[in-house]
Amino acid sequence: MTTSTAIIIVGLGPGRWEDLTLEARALLEQAAYENTTVYFRTLVHPTVEPIGREIANLRMESFDSFYDESGGWDTLYQRIVEEISQQHPKVPCLSEDQTPHCLVYNSRDDASFP
Repeated sequence: MTTSTAIIIVGLGPGRWEDLTLEARALLEQAAYENTTVYFRTLVHPTVEPIGREIANLRMESFDSFYDESGGWDTLYQRIVEEISQQHPKVPCLSEDQTPHCLVYNSRDDASFP
């Protein structure tokens, strides 16, 4: 039997359960069914509460503690990358800007931190 490890990054959208794509919902439901922990950048997002209601047995963790320790987005994402790399050392990754990070993100256009 071959086991593979993958990291799937899903955007939560603008903040409503109804805005999640069908594929994102399916991935979250599959994670709940397989009892796999889902890591959120933050649980302070308007979509997280409805996800918890709709997929009651979903195991959720976050990187919220890193926000207090980080001075900006770059530092925050680097900390998240380091944590993911430690938890999943055999998963090859590149970020969208081709730096040696293990995370794809699109929040560089966020107006403020956090």
